[in-house]
Order: sequence, then structure tokens, then C-alpha cells
Amino acid sequence: MKFVTEKEISHDFSDERDFSNEDIVMRVLESGTADDLEKLREHHGFTQEQIELFRYYAQLRKQTLDEIRQDLDERERNNPTPIEDELNMGAYMESIEPQVQKTVLALRKKGYNTILSGFSGFDGQEIQFADNKLEEFTLSEELLAEAHSAGVQIEIKPDAISFRCERQLPLNELERLWVRIEEDFPDLGEPALASQLRSAESFRKRHSS
Repeated sequence: MKFVTEKEISHDFSDERDFSNEDIVMRVLESGTADDLEKLREHHGFTQEQIELFRYYAQLRKQTLDEIRQDLDERERNNPTPIEDELNMGAYMESIEPQVQKTVLALRKKGYNTILSGFSGFDGQEIQFADNKLEEFTLSEELLAEAHSAGVQIEIKPDAISFRCERQLPLNELERLWVRIEEDFPDLGEPALASQLRSAESFRKRHSS
């Protein structure tokens, strides 16, 4: 799951030229002027197509996180008592980005202890795990071909699965792909143990009464 946090960074980029700083780069992609974007493109040697793709996903990410904050505020005001699944992962459902929410919940029920999920980098998505249960995991050739035809490159590490997008995919298409990926995961026979992240333990302690 991904907990919503953001650093406060000025939107005046005229004096902020540290384009090696990912936070600044993300802010430029979200709301920078055409001049800002051109300076960023030149600094990193990006193509115009890459800038347009990265800008699309940066703005989609910002819109998604803004909506998550609103949903969390409403949840905490109107229905603050967590259900069992939320106590297990140590966060409200609303904390999980909508495109990965179904997949995260399904994977946890299958026994995979997720610790981070959602937008990753400038054009990607990722789910990270607390252990190395993906060391021998592979996806079906059918799914890999389907992803390839959608302009998506999937990478599997022992403790993470991620993909990068070569096209501008809407949130519902990202969700559909995550659901398809989850279907290839074998069931480990029992649900994931309660998350041991510090934030998860704090969440459970806060709601223990």
C-alpha cells in the first residue's frame, strides 16, 4: 500500500534547476510551464514524446492522490472504525491507490504481504512485498503478450513486481492490468500476516480501543 505523503516544494521553478531531484522533476511535470518542461527535457535528454508521457502520468498521479486525500478525510470523519482487513494491513482501504486496491487486497488474501503499491517513477506502477516470495514466480505467456500489445513492460524482482507504460493508459486500464497480473499469482494457502510496518503498527495501536 502507499501512504499519501508529499513534500512541500515551491511551484516557482525559475530558481530551482536541480532536475536531478525527483520531487522537483515531478512538480515540473505536474504543473510546469512549457519553458520549464523544455529545460527539463534538455537536461535529461528526453524526447518530446517522453516528456508528454511523463507529464500525463504525473498529472494522473496528482489527481489520484488528491482524490485519495478527500476520501480519507471523509472516511475518518464518517466511519473511522477499521474492518479486519484494514487492521491486518494497517491502513484504511482508502489509503490504497484505486488502480491497485483490488489487486493488493486479493494478493494479501493469497498470502502476499504487500508493503507499497501504486504509481512508481515517471511512467510506471509497482507493488512491493515484505519478503522474497517472487523468486521463482513467472507470468503466463498470454499475459506477457497482452501487456506487450498494450505497450507495457513488466519486471519481476524477488520482492516486487512493476511495469512501465509506453502509452497513456487511463486509470481503469491500469487497474485491469493489475487484476490480470494478480490472477497469475498462486494462492499460498493462507492470508498474509499482519503488516509489521511502523505505520501499520501505529494504525492498529490508534484503533485498538
